Amino acid sequence: MVGRWAFAASAAIVLALTACGPTSEAPTQSNGSSGASMPVQANAGNNAADVRFALLMAGHHEQTIKLAEIVQEKDGVSQEIQSLALKIMSVHEPEHAQLEGMLRAWGKLDGDSGNQRSQTPATVEMKAMAGPEQIEELRAAAGNDASRLFLKLLIAHHEATIAVAEAELAKGSNAEAMALARTIAETQRQELDRIRSMLERYSSN
Repeated sequence: MVGRWAFAASAAIVLALTACGPTSEAPTQSNGSSGASMPVQANAGNNAADVRFALLMAGHHEQTIKLAEIVQEKDGVSQEIQSLALKIMSVHEPEHAQLEGMLRAWGKLDGDSGNQRSQTPATVEMKAMAGPEQIEELRAAAGNDASRLFLKLLIAHHEATIAVAEAELAKGSNAEAMALARTIAETQRQELDRIRSMLERYSSN
């Protein structure tokens, strides 16, 4: 489970590099008897759009997991909201691990911490990240107030991550990254409809 503060990661994203340049040339290995050189698979076939996608999506996933963790720890929140938070963690945690694995393979992640990313674009997509004040507000909220704030923050995150995934599908080149982007876009579009419907109900209470 991701246990670090997600807004620390978002601060690193905002303050770090403003562009992801092309990845360095992949190391090569011999192709058996032919003697031809082939890129090492971990670094093969990725471009700046792939790196950008993985960095942005990892940052969003970190914070969404943290929001879900906060809600999971609350008393007085409906079972429906608790179940949604649990589902988000169960889906986002393995995706987050996959994203960081790709970044590490591409040489864009130093060590074991997402806060040490070697390239991090500051982009408009990151404006959907909740700030420290919003996270503290969620921590302090109770009952339906907590539920409504949680749902509002999720909507902002989902809208942004769909845009990030669509950009990867339009400009990316890495097969693994593009497959993950497609999965994220499809599942979060479906989930977004449900969350909007839930917010309407909780706002009327």
